[in-house]
Amino acid sequence: MNTNTKLSYDAVCTHCGAELEIDAAEQQAGRFTCPQCQNLNTEIRMAETDSDVANPLKGVAGWLKFFVVVRIYIDPVVSSILLLLAFIGIGELADVYPNATIVVLIEIGVGIYLIVFGIQTGIALRDIAPGAVQKAKKFLLLVLGWAAVAPFLEALFGLSDEAFVAEGFKNFLRAGVSFAIWYTYFSVSKRVKATYADA
Repeated sequence: MNTNTKLSYDAVCTHCGAELEIDAAEQQAGRFTCPQCQNLNTEIRMAETDSDVANPLKGVAGWLKFFVVVRIYIDPVVSSILLLLAFIGIGELADVYPNATIVVLIEIGVGIYLIVFGIQTGIALRDIAPGAVQKAKKFLLLVLGWAAVAPFLEALFGLSDEAFVAEGFKNFLRAGVSFAIWYTYFSVSKRVKATYADA
């Protein structure tokens, strides 16, 4: 049994501004009904305590804010451009590799999913939503996993010459370095631990 599990949390109603206590199940579900105004809160804004005010590390700032900005604003734009270029080049690539169309369409589909999931992760971290840190770690694992699988997918469909192998290795290396840095950050950062309940 985890003796560190909190039984109640101080929250603020987003409708009437009342400060109240919610139980662990409501905090986990991300919704509760305010007993004063009877309105349903579909997002939880935690009440600020004296210890929160005294802790300068609490809040989305520094490297944490950098990660959030990249996930919500920068990566979607850059990745969308790259996916668009890949889609435009399908015809030319298919002339040399007959199965290239299938591979590129799969990569575009996975790329779109990762963009959307990345945006959702950034928003969850920005809003200090329940489970935000675990969502960020899951996103990092998905990106690393796809970087490992993609080269095998390309080889399976005949895109296995030296250029594709080298590019796949570079992509996996970049994903591995990024994963190591950010997964470690979300695991040991004092700011992350001060800001999120699930850290």
